[in-house]
Amino acid sequence: MTEEPPFDQLGTLLPGDCIVRRPGTFQRFDFHVGTVTVPALLWCRPEQTGRLLIAFNGAVRRTPEKDPQEIFQRRTWVDDIEADILFLSDPTLRSDNRISIGWGQGTQGRYANPAMAQTARFTAECLDIPAGARLYFGTSAGGFQALQAAARDEGSRALVNNPQIDWTKYMPTFVDTIAGYSYEDQPTEDIAIDHPDRTSVAHAFAAFGHIPRTRCLINAASKNDSLAQLPALVAALPAQSGERSCFDVSLYSDVRGGHNPLPRPATTTAINSILRKPSMSDTIETDATFPALSPDPESIVAGVSAAARALATMPTTSGWPRAGSASSSRTSRPRRRSAEFSSISPLLRARRCGHASSPTISPLTVTPVWHVC
Repeated sequence: MTEEPPFDQLGTLLPGDCIVRRPGTFQRFDFHVGTVTVPALLWCRPEQTGRLLIAFNGAVRRTPEKDPQEIFQRRTWVDDIEADILFLSDPTLRSDNRISIGWGQGTQGRYANPAMAQTARFTAECLDIPAGARLYFGTSAGGFQALQAAARDEGSRALVNNPQIDWTKYMPTFVDTIAGYSYEDQPTEDIAIDHPDRTSVAHAFAAFGHIPRTRCLINAASKNDSLAQLPALVAALPAQSGERSCFDVSLYSDVRGGHNPLPRPATTTAINSILRKPSMSDTIETDATFPALSPDPESIVAGVSAAARALATMPTTSGWPRAGSASSSRTSRPRRRSAEFSSISPLLRARRCGHASSPTISPLTVTPVWHVC
């Protein structure tokens, strides 16, 4: 998109209202449900796709001149994505505060994640897009919100990159800010006990009795993601008896990238590869070559650490500079990352399916993993 088209301002919409699809147009609206107003921006492609991507913001860089509720990250990517796109901004971030990460926690009496999920369903129903053609996407805090919304939309799918699984295990500065703003300075331990489904997406899955079909991409070189968030997922992820769900984790290693999301070409390729697939069937693929691993956090940490070490030492096929190589020195200009998502090596897979007794892990897999479940 060389020049961004103007926004059509729709004002505030309520349940029972409807949005008309306008090809090649941004439509800006606020959706008011209950006590929460959700800032939203809808883009409809010139051609009909029958698919909807719901995209959530990660951390927002705050500046005095910019209203955080008018920030919709990745909106310049619309030409790269083969679907209509609904961008949602976290109502927790307001012009009268300085919060940059909110995890959809809102304020007392105004918990925002349910309202954001309802905004997504409202929009999809207006566009006549079924749950199986909806993909929830986000990175970091946006990944947390994407999983919270997908948990409330049975039959949908999710793609997340370095998401917080449990936001109380993230950086203390950001955690303490939300504990103070959203929970009146309660200790985070008490918040987690009183509101487990609000602090942990794995507990949200249990609360709704639904694990959304998910592809989760985690940088093994990012310590909080691989050694805090991933164990939090596996330790709390329930086995949904009688339900065919799949939460699939792939690791890659990018020392330079750290917690930052994957670059635009890799991300859009991953998004489109899922969007092109029809709604996943009820058939679960099984593979006896993957050894079972007990789901306790210590075992997962050990598996992640081993995979991260293997990733850091293996030759790269994507053109990414490896830590310690000549191209990663301070005086060298790093090469541009490949646009090919298939170059990401998921050396660890932790998969929990509805009919599996434990996650499965493979530290030797060198091809991308996406399982029909």
